[in-house]
Amino acid sequence: MPGATSTASDTLADAIQLHVGRGVAAALAAQAKAQAGAAQLDAFRHLVRTGNWTEVWPDQDGKPQSRQVTGEVWTAAIQAALDQHHTVTIPARPQPYYLDAPLVLKSGQSLVADARAEIRLQPGVNTCLVRNEHFVGAQDGPVPADAAPDRNIVIEGGTWTTLATSRDQWNGNARGRSAKQGDVPGCHGVVLLSNVCGVVVQKLTVRQSRAFGVHLSNCRDFLVEDVRFEDHGRDGVHVNGPTAFGIIRHVRGVTHDDFVALNAWEWLGYTPTFGPIQHVLVEDVSGTDRASGDYASPYPDGTAEIRLLPGTKVFPGGTGWPATSAIASSAIW
Repeated sequence: MPGATSTASDTLADAIQLHVGRGVAAALAAQAKAQAGAAQLDAFRHLVRTGNWTEVWPDQDGKPQSRQVTGEVWTAAIQAALDQHHTVTIPARPQPYYLDAPLVLKSGQSLVADARAEIRLQPGVNTCLVRNEHFVGAQDGPVPADAAPDRNIVIEGGTWTTLATSRDQWNGNARGRSAKQGDVPGCHGVVLLSNVCGVVVQKLTVRQSRAFGVHLSNCRDFLVEDVRFEDHGRDGVHVNGPTAFGIIRHVRGVTHDDFVALNAWEWLGYTPTFGPIQHVLVEDVSGTDRASGDYASPYPDGTAEIRLLPGTKVFPGGTGWPATSAIASSAIW
């Protein structure tokens, strides 16, 4: 009976929203507490360094051209503001903020950027732009039961780019790793979150990037909301298990890959952890009908495609998740 099915779906959606809402409230409360009395970012300007490098951009005919760039690298300044005040606000300015390493958020920390503030990854860094602190890599077995997650993290606003300035030009930023050295295998995000509980990613734009826009794994109680993708070159929001109780909604724009992907099974190189995905609500996802630039793809680049990839992960030695690890009723539209 259609009516009964709809009622059951609505009931489950309400339950997910109620559960996630508690985690979101805790994260936003931690943000409000940290923001009280925090210093302005300009107080840390003495940590900004100026550098020179080359970037490749298409000219008016679409041909790649090298540009010599002089830019300001803000990694140390923004990280110091986070470490000292547990929060940072990045104001708008005409010039981009360059990063030469990921910004790392600890439990209870928040990063808020003006929508007009552009945060760029310096060419050749080949990491994510922002991540949480305590990653757990578990490609050879289940996530340890005693893995303590980071909690109550907020990432809001800004325009984030790894400088994938064309379909064939990535400016040396193809991977989205967790760190420049000693990175956790399988990470592949612009915003990278693994082993977190109570996290909000909202009101931001991911522009011309090669890694997944928002990559989540081993997460619980998360909200990804009001995210826009501008000529993005990989999955928009990509979720790996073990994951439970999340909301992904109000997603817009253009990707050249899956708009939203819920992958209970995954290729080894694209997740730090494996496990079931349960109780994830996906709603209000809208792309465009722009023709695909990839001749191998039958779908427009902005198709609001949602991928569900079920499966049982078999770890070395033959152990693995049971059949229930396959996605079943974990996403609702």
